[in-house]
Amino acid sequence: MANSVTDVARLTVECWAEKKADAQDDAQQVRAALLALRGTTLSGVKVHRVEEIAAPADSPDPDSTTPRYVLTHEVHLRGTYRKA
Repeated sequence: MANSVTDVARLTVECWAEKKADAQDDAQQVRAALLALRGTTLSGVKVHRVEEIAAPADSPDPDSTTPRYVLTHEVHLRGTYRKA
């Protein structure tokens, strides 16, 4: 017997760089990679949906003032549970 199993992973990514523009570029690349996961299968588990919770935002490191962008996404996973 097989049952659907779901899970949600909330990922917050911080991108630092020497230059603000580089941190922003890195954050946009991460954003694109996360959004591209929808419909793919990872280790036998389907990525059902990817939701953007917070778009890349300029948020310099408070201690060092190093340029940093922060973004948050939820990755919704759907697999199958097989009873032994």
